[in-house]
Amino acid sequence: MEYPHIPQHFSKDELFEHFTLTQDERYNLPQWRKEQNILGFAVLLKTYSFLGFPPRRKKDVPVSVVSWISQQLDVDPAGYERYLWKSRLWDIHLASIRDYTGFRPGNREDFQKLANWLIEEARRHPSRSKMYAAAIHRCRHLRLELPREKELQRLVNSAWQQYLSIVCRKISESLGSKIRIKMDQCLDFDPDHKSCLKLSDGRCRLGSQVPEQKTYVLSRNRGGSQRPVQRHTGRNMGPKERKRHTSHEALF
Repeated sequence: MEYPHIPQHFSKDELFEHFTLTQDERYNLPQWRKEQNILGFAVLLKTYSFLGFPPRRKKDVPVSVVSWISQQLDVDPAGYERYLWKSRLWDIHLASIRDYTGFRPGNREDFQKLANWLIEEARRHPSRSKMYAAAIHRCRHLRLELPREKELQRLVNSAWQQYLSIVCRKISESLGSKIRIKMDQCLDFDPDHKSCLKLSDGRCRLGSQVPEQKTYVLSRNRGGSQRPVQRHTGRNMGPKERKRHTSHEALF
């Protein structure tokens, strides 16, 4: 689930579903003398309900939404341009809308409780993306305004890391001492071979990244002198290369 935003294009059905004023909303519209303020209030109300927080910028509201709401109020949509965004009147409108919808801005304690809830319920949303979606749904359920997108991402990332730490600790605590010792031995590094995992008898595990073993054979060049030739073990060769090298080595 992505962070809520208002798309720039809506179908008629979507406009009808999300931005049609109900009878109760119409009844609660303040009776301002200026049409621009009535329209501004209605646009703020419907976009607030759609997002779960007030739009960050006036231009984030598409023309199609303003036009759809103005038709319902029978006012000029151009009046929205004269509506002062984040003004004193806008603050009064927002306070009234919060009262009407029951939503409120969250504080530090609210978001700490949200993080704790995400950790406790993490089994129900066992991935970072599912936890992110759960955080958005939880805020709506609690009627909390969503924090900004980056703030919500930081909160979810922190909760996810804490959950993983708890899981790792529980797994470690459930293991017997013998198993933990064996695991420590497997993670022991061979000083002569980087990234080489050692078995209990000291041998390197197959598939570990050991530097390719090289042997040298003597071959005669055309002048009869001897020079060292690098010989590969064939571990990383394909069938054709291995066959070619085998036939070449058979000459010596």
